[in-house]
Amino acid sequence: MINKYITSFLLAGFCLTLAPCLAGVSQAVPAGDELPRKESAREKRADRRFLGQNFRGALSLYRVALEKERDLEKKVALGLKVARLYFMVREYESAAHYFEMVEEMEGGLSQPDDICDYLDALCFLHERQKAEAICLHYAYESVYSNHQRYKNSLNALTMVYDTVLTDYTVRPLRLSSSGAEYWVGNFEGRPFYATSRSNFNAPGKLFFHRTRYRALNENLSQQHSDRTTRQRLSHYLADVPRELQCGPVSFSPGLDKMVATEIVYDSDERVHIENGRDLSLRTRLVYSDMSAGNRRFTKFQPIFRQEADASYAHPFLYNDGRSILFTSNMSGGYGGFDLYVAHWDEERQEWGYPVNLGPTVNSEGDEIFPTLFDGELYFSSNGHLGLGGYDLFRVLYADHAVVPNSLYHLPYPINTVFNDFHIYPLDDGSGYIASDRDRKKKDNLFYYHKSGEKNGPVDLDLTEQSRLNSDVSSEHVMLGNESGKALLSTVYFDFDKAALTSETMRDLKQLIRKHGISIEGLHVIGYADEVGEDTYNQRLSTRRAQTVADWLHLHGLYVPISVEGRGKLVLYENKNGRPRKGSKILELIEGNRRARRVEIYVEK
Repeated sequence: MINKYITSFLLAGFCLTLAPCLAGVSQAVPAGDELPRKESAREKRADRRFLGQNFRGALSLYRVALEKERDLEKKVALGLKVARLYFMVREYESAAHYFEMVEEMEGGLSQPDDICDYLDALCFLHERQKAEAICLHYAYESVYSNHQRYKNSLNALTMVYDTVLTDYTVRPLRLSSSGAEYWVGNFEGRPFYATSRSNFNAPGKLFFHRTRYRALNENLSQQHSDRTTRQRLSHYLADVPRELQCGPVSFSPGLDKMVATEIVYDSDERVHIENGRDLSLRTRLVYSDMSAGNRRFTKFQPIFRQEADASYAHPFLYNDGRSILFTSNMSGGYGGFDLYVAHWDEERQEWGYPVNLGPTVNSEGDEIFPTLFDGELYFSSNGHLGLGGYDLFRVLYADHAVVPNSLYHLPYPINTVFNDFHIYPLDDGSGYIASDRDRKKKDNLFYYHKSGEKNGPVDLDLTEQSRLNSDVSSEHVMLGNESGKALLSTVYFDFDKAALTSETMRDLKQLIRKHGISIEGLHVIGYADEVGEDTYNQRLSTRRAQTVADWLHLHGLYVPISVEGRGKLVLYENKNGRPRKGSKILELIEGNRRARRVEIYVEK
């Protein structure tokens, strides 16, 4: 199948940025089980096995059902379901195989989240070249150019963002658990972590089967206090039903309140998947108060009324246990999972209705794992522009609200092209992060610190440091360089125009905001498509480059900018004699839209 993507891959030197939304691009009808369909008896048995966490047995039955299915529409739906489920249990080779199979069928992969999962699976298999070609194949369809997770995947595969050396060091922790370490919390002022012994990787990291909680050793000299912490932690968790130990748990400072995560299963025991989300398994938040008499937790109950079709997860108690941050896809949000806050009502003796934290934090993607530290809210998102997958961000947080326009993307190597989905700051310069950047393992905990800060815990796996750093660094491939200059951004123009579009101006604003301080000089190169006379296209390409340079100067980027127009750009498929879309001028204009651009390089 890769042959169909080779042309797109060879364009990597030119199209290394985000394509603008293009009107009139036809979209495929959503494939697979986005539409109601009747399941076979074998598939229903597989569903029951999967919900019972017999993943290997379930997937074996799904494969048999897929082989016996003869109806093409049902086969696409079932194949997509199998691909998604393999991805959820981290069997990336099988996931990639079935994503590829579905992509070759009529209808193919029509959901951006499925494309992104496919790309992630290929990256985990070290098949970056294939992933890059597939990613570029979809880059100019509007449904993808407007999807931030896809755009982040495109960045991760074809661009170099924020990978300059910083004063941060990130090292893996050497922990005794063999599962997936996915979260760090606070218990009596001491960090403890959650580890899952299951291979299941829920979309959005909403829940984790077979979870255990353990004290996090920071120093060998503190082993006695760690042992005390472990004992007290075990004592507190002894009253928590095992079925509620499915994700982060949060305690109030006085340990008189506790919030946990509960998985809610559909009564029909079917695995319903829509847009890559497993809708058979939802989560809700439950809480308990410590009874004054026997110092035991009372019966756990829902923390507030929660929508039946929504999930609630990742609780974080603060304000002496009277306020809680969490993530949810409840109705009324900005899309995906948003961050919310709710407060305890002393007068009514109940939790108030959740309040959305607003657009500075929340996006059309997912915002997960909120953590407060020293007046700042830390969280992870795949809906804001980042390096790829989930990235870590922070905002200022005051009076139970986010300070507008205070969003800050944490630098590399805290963020990488992999999923960096949870952070637990210890102070201004150090802390823990959870990430899947070590591709030989599952989710793991890492310690980060600034140069000159303390060297961190002694349980760091220093023997793996150089290998891990080389693993991460190798992902930042420099493509599309111009005589040793790093490509910073590419912006696009309408046909026969040198005026900036609103999309282009947004991209340029993002460039200044993200890179303006570190830029010492730029080289701006303009292009035109092959429609029209060569002399006219030469002038048009120069005007486009000059327009970009003037705009950057006008908006505060006071650095030397050299301008060059290179005239018409013949796209690769036209160079090799591939038939264009048609002979009509409108079809030629549409087919050459990628050539109407300006590339912005950093002068070194």
